Amino acid sequence: AAQMLEEGVLDVKGSFPTNTSGGSLGVGNSLEATGLQKSLEIVTQLRGYAGKRQVPGAEIGIAQAWRGIPSGSGAVAIFKRGS
Repeated sequence: AAQMLEEGVLDVKGSFPTNTSGGSLGVGNSLEATGLQKSLEIVTQLRGYAGKRQVPGAEIGIAQAWRGIPSGSGAVAIFKRGS
């Protein structure tokens, strides 16, 4: 992962854009709404509304969230443009 980061693979214009919103800390660490924030970022990207952080040609995105104690629950959502 360190090499990918150094090579820009994870950047917005890289081949595997990651945390385009800045991740949980970049959006204010919304705790219980973290999954919603991630989903919103993906929809924003797929619609082409992300401005300077727009991933060119965004077609698909994946969001995951989990909650530790007391529930230990988690979820994954996959979004695809045009679906």
